[in-house]
This record gives sequence, structure tokens and C-alpha cells, in this order.
Amino acid sequence: MSKEIKVDDWESINDVPENVVSEANIAAIVFKNVRAYGKSLLTKSDKTFGINQDEAAEALGLAKSHFAKLESGELAIKFSHISMLCRACSVSLVFFHEQVEKIVEESKDKGWKIVYEKLPPRLDSLLWENKVVQKSEALFNKTIRTMKKDRTFDSLSESNIAKLKKKLKADTVVELEKENPKDDALFEKMRQINRLS
Repeated sequence: MSKEIKVDDWESINDVPENVVSEANIAAIVFKNVRAYGKSLLTKSDKTFGINQDEAAEALGLAKSHFAKLESGELAIKFSHISMLCRACSVSLVFFHEQVEKIVEESKDKGWKIVYEKLPPRLDSLLWENKVVQKSEALFNKTIRTMKKDRTFDSLSESNIAKLKKKLKADTVVELEKENPKDDALFEKMRQINRLS
């Protein structure tokens, strides 16, 4: 069995390993999925049984802004939040836990290390990967819409489309790394998050 990794063992940003994922952030991802898709996650149905953020916030007795911070992983999720959300979305706590464990195992299969403390998105490989994919896909879709409007899209081959997508993803990584540097300020933010949790 490998030694458990703990945030407190890191003395500087240089000690933070690559490919690390926070189980607390995984729980936030599952929290959002349960809210958005509800019991359709159980049935693999095309019909969505989730609830919107307003309904979820009301069910948990929270302001929408507070609920949004739980979903984004900005705030730690309490067991009571999970329990009330599962009840509101007609899924069991066991199912919620199974979903967290599934993503933990998928992360381990990728060679990522799991920590139990919270990490800011820039240091969490799963959140970072999701952010890169979302932003690069949005940029790709915007570029394609512009090309279609300008009538230049039809001349692109599948190979050129794939190259464009790859280039836009690389550009997105560079842009996001500039906006979110791995520096001492980020390291201190991580320490602060865990002192407050």
C-alpha cells in the first residue's frame, strides 16, 4: 500500500506533485452531476431527472451563490448537503458514494494521486483537465460558428478540423496557465482553504 499523500507534507509549491486529485473536489463533481441529472444517472435514460440550481439551493436552505460555490468545489461540501441533495434528486447516499469511488478509481487508473484535502482547481488534475476541455471546446465551437458564418468551414478536411481542435486546446492551456500560475500565492491559497475546511 502506498503512503497517503497529505497537503501538510508540502512545504512549497515545488513540493506539490504533478497529477494529484482531491477527493473533496471529486465529491463536488458528483454533487453537481447528481443535481443536474438526478436519477437519470441510475437509469442511463435520455430523460434528465435533475433539478436546477435554484431548486437545489432551496432544498438545501442555501442562497444560490452559496450552492454554486459548493458545486464548483470552492466551498467544502458537508454530509448534510449531500444527504439533502440526494433526497431532493431521488438518489441514494450509497449511489453518491459509488460515483465518488468510481471517479477515484478512474483517477488512480490514470496514475493520479489522491489527496483528501481540498485543492484549488489549478493544482487538481481532474478539475484542471475539465477546465481546459470546457474552455477549449467553447473556443472551438465559437471558431467553427465564425467559419460557417464566413463560409470557410466547408473547405476544411476532417484532418484540418482535428488539427484546429488540437491547436485551440494547446492555446487554451497556455492562456489558462498564464491566468492561473503555479506560484507561492496559489500555494498559500491552498493552505488557507484547508485551514478553513
